[in-house]
Amino acid sequence: MKKTLRFGFTLVELLVVIAIIGVLIALLLPAVQAAREAARRMQCANNIKQLGIGMHNYHDTLSTLPPGNLDVYSVAGQAQVNGYSKANIETNLPSGVTVRWAMLGWSVFILPFIEAQQVHQLVNFNAGSYSPLKCRLGGPPYGDTNNSEAASKAPPCFVCPSGQKVFATGTYKDYSVNGGGRLNNIYPAFPERHVLSSGVNLSGVFHKGSNYDFSAITDGTSNTLMVLERNGYSKSSTISGTTRTYYPDTCFNPFFVVTDATDGYTMTSQNASAQFFINPPTETSFGDANYITRSAQSSHPGGIMVGVVDGSGRFLSQTITMSIYDAIMTRHGGESVPMP
Repeated sequence: MKKTLRFGFTLVELLVVIAIIGVLIALLLPAVQAAREAARRMQCANNIKQLGIGMHNYHDTLSTLPPGNLDVYSVAGQAQVNGYSKANIETNLPSGVTVRWAMLGWSVFILPFIEAQQVHQLVNFNAGSYSPLKCRLGGPPYGDTNNSEAASKAPPCFVCPSGQKVFATGTYKDYSVNGGGRLNNIYPAFPERHVLSSGVNLSGVFHKGSNYDFSAITDGTSNTLMVLERNGYSKSSTISGTTRTYYPDTCFNPFFVVTDATDGYTMTSQNASAQFFINPPTETSFGDANYITRSAQSSHPGGIMVGVVDGSGRFLSQTITMSIYDAIMTRHGGESVPMP
């Protein structure tokens, strides 16, 4: 005789109902997650659009795109220290500024053009930049404390909603600018170090002291990338002999400090052998921190959101061939490659 429960179901029938509900939930959950990711990707696309508008507003006002980074900034002349060695950087900085590598990045210069004037007013442009995060070249605090308040107030458009949230919001960014693709055997390994008088012909749209207007993008503003995703969180490591030590809490993309190409730039290569793919494998399997920290990357499945110089945005697949990726990262390579 079947045992009937209080609500008129047998135990077997109840178990069948529970099993059916479990199957329905299992079927529904991926759809819910996909819908949430679609919404996050749409918000990320909107962030890219806002940053692109900021770049265009800057260009409309000053007839040039903002610099990738500067040691010292002045509204009138966009002055910079004309050198990079550790020895003379500190020598050439203004009186009272003692931080050598804490340069101001592109994200600072577009603040008034993305309706973030209040944050811009907090920045001391006669002092070095600052990051409360653990950076590769020094532990917290890093940089000039004159800019400590501003360094924690990144506007929301700098943060991708899909990115890992391991640092306090406002202290990091999830986007970077185009530091260059390979062109005529010139590898833009360190765009943040470039100075205009050095004669180095970097191929991207941004580098240290860059001031390109749209006419300098001879490959076409519709065929050249400007802004790419670059998650603030990255696993880093050091190696001594055969022992590798991992540091899972390192930020390589703080809000506006620039100590290295990892802080706000994306490239496709560092030298003849290194290729920085989109969303590269984990460092454990890929073998070199530079492949991770200088590559475009996001938490979106299959690729990244990017902004084109003409102001448009799109989703760029991580399966893109390196030759095409290189071509759309050069401003003047002469390649006849349309945006994929």
